[in-house]
Amino acid sequence: MAEEAPTSWRTVRAGSPVVAADGRSIGTVAEVLGSDVDDIFHGIRLRRGGEGEDRVVLAVDINDITPERVTTRLAAADVERLEPYREAETYVVSPEALAGNNRNSLKPG
Repeated sequence: MAEEAPTSWRTVRAGSPVVAADGRSIGTVAEVLGSDVDDIFHGIRLRRGGEGEDRVVLAVDINDITPERVTTRLAAADVERLEPYREAETYVVSPEALAGNNRNSLKPG
């Protein structure tokens, strides 16, 4: 099997397989956590199928990203100890709000 070429965190798609350090499947990517504007990768939201809450895998726990999968530095048994994912409030700031013309231009994102 040919070695897979590493790629940017920005290419990760929802549904991509996530594997433990030993190659065992631990779930799929539900969401990429990061900021395109600041080019900061925070990690991924891990969906474990029918095995409870989604978990957060921090960027420091990601070993490799390829077009085929995300590989973590974690053992499969470590997944249960990861922080559960909690939805955060986000807002979209309109150009009017940035210009100070309309303070009511913050909208839930």
